This record gives sequence, C-alpha cells and structure tokens, in this order.
Amino acid sequence: MNCLDQLSDWTGVKAIPETWCSAEGDENSILLDVPSYCQTDSYSCGATAGFAVLKTFKPRANFDKFYAAVRPFPNEGCGPRRVTAALEKFGVGVSYKKNLTWDDICKIIDSGFPMLIGTGKEDPKLQGDHWSVLYGYAVKPDRVFLSNQVSLLNQRIELRRSNFEKAWWNPVGKALVCWGK
Repeated sequence: MNCLDQLSDWTGVKAIPETWCSAEGDENSILLDVPSYCQTDSYSCGATAGFAVLKTFKPRANFDKFYAAVRPFPNEGCGPRRVTAALEKFGVGVSYKKNLTWDDICKIIDSGFPMLIGTGKEDPKLQGDHWSVLYGYAVKPDRVFLSNQVSLLNQRIELRRSNFEKAWWNPVGKALVCWGK
C-alpha cells in the first residue's frame, strides 16, 4: 500500500469532485453533462468513474453507499461485474458492449448515454488498468472526451480518435453503456 492509499484510508476520502474543468470542446463537439471526480488512492477508479455516471442520472446519490457496493480491492481495484452490479443496484441500466466502432460511439453519445471504458496497459489482451468515463466526441478532427483521469487539476482530457483507439482504449471496442431507468 502506497502513501496515497494510506492517506485515503486514514481520512476516509476516496474521491474529490472536479475542481477544474478542461477539455470543454468546441462547436463540433457533443458532450454529455457528466460530473467528474478524482480518486484519492491507487485502486478506486472503478468506483469513482461509476459514481460519476450514477450522479449523471441520480444527482442525489451518495458516494459512500455506492463505494461500499462496488467494494474495490487495494492493489486490484474492481472489474466490470462489480461496477455493473453497483450501478444496477442504484437504478442505472448497464449494457456490456464489444466490437464498438467510431459510429457506435457517436450514436451512443447522441442517445445521451455515457460509457465506462478501460484505459491503460499496452497489451491488448489485458484489461485496462484504469476506468474512464467516455462522455463526448467531436468531429473535424475526430476526438473523444474522457473524464476520471488521475489528476486533481485535470480530470478531463480530449484525445484524437487515432490516439484513443491505438494507445488508450483497452480493451479496444469494449464499454459499459449506461442509462437512467
């Protein structure tokens, strides 16, 4: 357990609301109104990203209750089953999708549905090591907008489509599509 994990455990603070908004988009952008949070330890990204999606559809949701439902493990975090089960428990619909294309991403965002995706680790056979929220896209040039990045001052990023597909999204084509019930 590292120093951040120890401090997070000692204070009981597992997530901090967005303090600075970056990656705001332009006239070619479609962005969903999804809040962003910064995790305060090395393993709560699934709970933090999931909570951002939950708050999108259930603004009065309680982080501590959601975090307890996800139950991320130190040094491991959590997989899609735990995040899905917690979101469904709190009234958010979730559908696991694979083989998503750029057109699918655009249609899903256009329908008002944010996505939870894996990012990180270069080996495409492995699950990503971080959960991000895909909450928008843009064209001319093609870009995606991700939140739940590990930075207190820059929790949202904008990536070129090619960079996102080749270097960030892992596993490529897979996402948890979320909607309010």
